[in-house]
Amino acid sequence: SDCRYPGRVTLTQNLPCTGIECHVEHLRVVKLSNEVYYEYLRVPCVEFAFYPSPVTITTFKRQNYMCADPRLYVAMEACCSPGQVKSFRSCQFTSERVTRNEAAKRCDAAGGAS
Repeated sequence: SDCRYPGRVTLTQNLPCTGIECHVEHLRVVKLSNEVYYEYLRVPCVEFAFYPSPVTITTFKRQNYMCADPRLYVAMEACCSPGQVKSFRSCQFTSERVTRNEAAKRCDAAGGAS
């Protein structure tokens, strides 16, 4: 194959989506061809240390708690059905990150609660 892909690409405009990517909030990896993928890297340290409407989040098995900004694409949803002790996922692809609002919408649509 012709391996002439640049290591870094900066887009100057938004590109139209196709397929499943039209149904996600945030893309982290883009497939350019069968051999080439590009990863979106967020600019570090551009969020404020304090933000409006923080929420408390927990780790798996509720071992640790922390504050989070619900506007950021940093978590995966976990939906709970009434009366069940296990959660289920409603993601578009493996390791998808969503905002808290998107997680709640997907859980509601799947018949659970976030």
